[in-house]
Amino acid sequence: ESGGGAAKKRKLDGVPDRDVIANHPVKLKTRPKHQLKKVAQQKISGGDPPPVYMLHRSLFLFSPQNSFRRLVFLVAFDKRFEYLILLFIFVSSASLAIDNPSVTPDSELGKSLFAVDIALNVIFFVEFAIKVIAMGFVGHPGAYLRHGWNVLDFFIVASSFLSLLFNDPRLTIVRSFRMMRALRPLRMVRRLRGMQLVVATLVQSLPQIVNVIAFGMFEFVIFSILGVQLFGGKFWRCTDPAVGHMDHCVGMYANHEGLTARRVWVNSVYNFDHVFNAALCLFVVATMDNWMAIAQRGMDVTEVNFQPIANNAPLNVLYFVAFVILGSFFWVNLLVGCIIDNYRRISAASGDMLFTTKGQQQWAEALKMKQKQNAEADEEVREEPKFFIRKYLFRLVHHRGFEYFIMFCIAGNIFVMVLQHDGQDATLTSLSDLTSTLFTWVFVLEMALKLGALLPKRYWADPWNKFDFFIVAGSVPEMAGLDMGPGTMVFRTFRMGRMFKMLKNAKGLRALFATLLNSVGSIANVGSLLFLAIFIFSVLGMNLFGELEHGAFIDEMHNFETFGNGLLLLFRVMSGDGWSDVMMDTLDCDHVAGYTTGCGFAPAPPLFFITFIILASFMVLNLIVAVILDKFIDAAQAEGLLSTASFFDALQRKMLLDGFMEKLKSRLAEHRVRKGTRLKSTNKSR
Repeated sequence: ESGGGAAKKRKLDGVPDRDVIANHPVKLKTRPKHQLKKVAQQKISGGDPPPVYMLHRSLFLFSPQNSFRRLVFLVAFDKRFEYLILLFIFVSSASLAIDNPSVTPDSELGKSLFAVDIALNVIFFVEFAIKVIAMGFVGHPGAYLRHGWNVLDFFIVASSFLSLLFNDPRLTIVRSFRMMRALRPLRMVRRLRGMQLVVATLVQSLPQIVNVIAFGMFEFVIFSILGVQLFGGKFWRCTDPAVGHMDHCVGMYANHEGLTARRVWVNSVYNFDHVFNAALCLFVVATMDNWMAIAQRGMDVTEVNFQPIANNAPLNVLYFVAFVILGSFFWVNLLVGCIIDNYRRISAASGDMLFTTKGQQQWAEALKMKQKQNAEADEEVREEPKFFIRKYLFRLVHHRGFEYFIMFCIAGNIFVMVLQHDGQDATLTSLSDLTSTLFTWVFVLEMALKLGALLPKRYWADPWNKFDFFIVAGSVPEMAGLDMGPGTMVFRTFRMGRMFKMLKNAKGLRALFATLLNSVGSIANVGSLLFLAIFIFSVLGMNLFGELEHGAFIDEMHNFETFGNGLLLLFRVMSGDGWSDVMMDTLDCDHVAGYTTGCGFAPAPPLFFITFIILASFMVLNLIVAVILDKFIDAAQAEGLLSTASFFDALQRKMLLDGFMEKLKSRLAEHRVRKGTRLKSTNKSR
């Protein structure tokens, strides 16, 4: 009350109710110089925080505020500049493919390729200089050589310039520098997102892969030492089978063709004379390439300097069987499993779903499955047309019997096409034409009934109806008697695509088909990296083995003399079809009827082929298996064919739901009690 009286008194006296405190104006503070410096640095990258290397001087000359360095920075990291460099990388790769051993430096093509090589080296050096000015060389965080891909770029540019400065093919080091040009296509990995993701997966999997490879090397060392003890020096034999000892392997004899030939003491190219040869031989066995022939030689051994005898030591096969089990079945598949497991972990950690916990991801998958089930339920209960003719047609085309009849016609059409063969009689030809026409009319009638029941708008909304329409439309010219030449057989073969309609009612087949469609993008990324690896090794093969003389397996068709032949031969090596025979012709050996009298020191061929097989066949190719497996699991879960939840997960969810229900019941009870209390108090007041 006293407060209220004082306020009235102040009001009667004409004084404001409250005391007004007037502060003196504060002087505007000037922005410190260091803040101006930060603002200037932020303007370099369009308002975003500047890269860490823009906080340091570049090459001890250019400060972060230097206008020239800021201009170079904008150029170096502009998308158009990156695309231009990518174009030059493609041009460089094309020149590497064209430059085969048959192109001489004095030819017009050789001179043109040399000029293109000089121009590309200048362009790549300019790119290197621009990035070094913008980022700095190596002295501070974020500098050019602090990034792995930049180190690779610098190495390639430096080796290319050194090969141009010392342009003397007689120098071995110059040939080595020129071979380093084959790594130029690797520069496109950092500029293509798909390849970069695959490489990142392999890099993140590298620790586990190294562990598996180390375990494999341990196996190889143990079996190599044991192989030297068992078979060292015992694979030698005389070209004359009648000779029993090395000392008697002299003079002439009549071979199996009846011709006179000289006796020669020869050895198998793949032998166990020392640990390195044994390891190479065991790697051939691990890839399962003609391993039984090596095992047969092991069963034929007798003693050193004695002629092998067929099946002299049959128990020696246990050595090779044990290594096949441990080295091929176990170690190789362990490497494959390691890659697949790491791919699954990485895809789960950086997938499209932006959830942080595993439970949230499972909940999202459950929602997707529920949405699919709802969509299927909506499709099954779609509204019938009101017009009576369309209503009956609608019921007909959606009847199970009609669907089974169409499936039977599709299967019959495919069966008739399978029966056709070269040299068939006129009866089968006429029967095939008659049934083909009959089935075509059935499919035309099906399309007409569906168009009448659904009308064009609803008919065209279904992708399967679109597919049927194009198939039927392609069959109409043949029914009209029009000769479309080779296109007629193409359309007839295209009818086999109708069997994909069976996917519509088969969940398992539908999951496989969804796996195929969903894997296209990821397989394209892995396939592009695989092709890049084959490309690089093909260029290396032209430089290493392009001038080899033809032998038993390196011939006019299978060689590294051109880029195309190199691609085909490496694809054969990757598939494991006789790759050891191809490598045998690249070794520095004196070959005699599939054997050798001795091999020189040639580490390049084994290193080339073993590296390619491990990289292409064991690692990158199995990434495709990992992608397909990953997509298949997703597709199977979406179809409800596969559940990732265990019993304990289900029990945990039930316990959580039970706890939630108990809390809900208690809250409802409390709400009823409060509501009842309020009702009682209201009644009492009344």
